[in-house]
Amino acid sequence: MVIFPRFQTSALTPPREFASNAIYSIKHALAPSSEAFPAASVVPELIAHSYGGPTSANIAAHSSAESLPQPRAILFAEPHNGTIDKSLAGIPATTKIGCVVGDEDTIVGRTGCDAIWDLTGHVPVTNRNYLWMFNDTHGTPDLIADHRVPTSNRDGSVVNALDWYGIWKLGDALGNTARQTSLHVWSDGVPVRPLSVSTTKPPCPPGSGTKGC
Repeated sequence: MVIFPRFQTSALTPPREFASNAIYSIKHALAPSSEAFPAASVVPELIAHSYGGPTSANIAAHSSAESLPQPRAILFAEPHNGTIDKSLAGIPATTKIGCVVGDEDTIVGRTGCDAIWDLTGHVPVTNRNYLWMFNDTHGTPDLIADHRVPTSNRDGSVVNALDWYGIWKLGDALGNTARQTSLHVWSDGVPVRPLSVSTTKPPCPPGSGTKGC
């Protein structure tokens, strides 16, 4: 089951309302399935990009209080740092967390991942991965790890190695293994520059253009 909560109905929807709107939408989506899928049997994974990051963090932190199934995992792809609750202690310590920074993300950069990392210290390091995604210009078109990575690249292409191997698969991958970090290969067999994984907030790589470096 895939639920895509519409938490922003217009450009005028205040960001502070995103999480409550999403919680309402998730409850509404789950209600018709409550007999076939009792709440106790639902073990969700949250996957979010940009402002979906703080929204998902706040949903997870309030899941128990809102009688929502508690998340098994959360993937934050280049999350914004705005409207994150002052405490995320409501996120279960068993939740697996991955947070991705794009090396050329000038919009949010590392600010969101850093904020989430500071607020999820109760989650053990074995359940948290801080991931850095790099540019790779070995082939054509260039692979640019900017803020649009999950949706399109600068040349207008919709799917490339950063999307497929660098964002989407991370919903199922944790643990700093080659299955997690590999971004496959260029057409000539040269490996695409892999993801870097840390269990702490890493220093900025040399030459990084991301916000916060």
